[in-house]
Amino acid sequence: MLSGTYFYNATVKRIVSVFGTLFNNIKIARHDSGVTTNTIHVPISYGPKQKFLARINEASTLDGQGVAIKLPRMSFEMTDISYDLSSKLNKLNKLASGSSFKTKTTIFQSVPYVIGMQLNIMAKNQDDALQIVEQILPTFSPEYTVTIKGIDGPNSKTDVPFVLSSVTFEDTYEGDFQTRRVITYTLNFTIRVKFAHGTSTGSIINRVAAQIADMDVVKTVNIIDQSPSSQSPSNSPSFYSQVSVRADSPGGPIRTFTSFIDPDDTYTLTFNDTPSYAVGEQIIGSTSLNAATIRTVTFSANNSPKVTANELEGLFTVNETVTGQNSPTSASDSPKSVTLASIVKS
Repeated sequence: MLSGTYFYNATVKRIVSVFGTLFNNIKIARHDSGVTTNTIHVPISYGPKQKFLARINEASTLDGQGVAIKLPRMSFEMTDISYDLSSKLNKLNKLASGSSFKTKTTIFQSVPYVIGMQLNIMAKNQDDALQIVEQILPTFSPEYTVTIKGIDGPNSKTDVPFVLSSVTFEDTYEGDFQTRRVITYTLNFTIRVKFAHGTSTGSIINRVAAQIADMDVVKTVNIIDQSPSSQSPSNSPSFYSQVSVRADSPGGPIRTFTSFIDPDDTYTLTFNDTPSYAVGEQIIGSTSLNAATIRTVTFSANNSPKVTANELEGLFTVNETVTGQNSPTSASDSPKSVTLASIVKS
């Protein structure tokens, strides 16, 4: 959106460049008694048709000023840009790319537009003009699709259709029939293109957990006395089940399982080494593949660490390697792995 962050995908520049490239290798031939005697490359450049017609009609001078343009030649220009309502998609859609297992480059849904382009073919005689036209028309039926890099964001490849919408021609004489003659074929194209937003970086969501209460046994509170002491012991809160869906890496399999450990229960973990976990960080066991969230990290008098965690997906296995992931306070991307010595419910 209009966030003030600079970005530039050079969309129009790339489209114009590709359009001109499509027609930059056209040749015409000269014939003598049915035998080709010479081939001529037809030049092409960007600019309005009127500019080249004016130069064609300029007279040659000895000092080299105002030299008339030789024919045949081609010119092209962008004529208009309009919104493509028929191709509109939800603007809140996001596309993600990148190979990192922690973050992805994200970009909002691009916005569709139609760009009008005009190709002008100018020649002295019909044979030259028709040679050029007949080399172009078979390619468009009525569209020709080109894959263009980078217009939908970094490292993107987008198929862009170039549609030939109309062909017209004009046979022009200036003054009487003895003066210069110009035959002009005008080919109008429509190009469906998308303008992309700037990119941003987002973290990968690879674990989702939902807590479900046991509705057969619920907490009750006396309507008159709202104090916790009025709760009936027989109706104390039951444990929760926790349904988790996760993929440990973007390319890993998706697992769905249910944990019957109350996510509010806290466990004390000790390790054979000093972990560098941070409060709020998620830890994952390499053998059990269970995860938990660090709640406290303290040190005793002998400087041994004491770590508490809750939101356990399941119990860790003693002697397995426990790795910290996505620490909110750690500047290093390297994982923090230590061996679990014991786990006890606090």
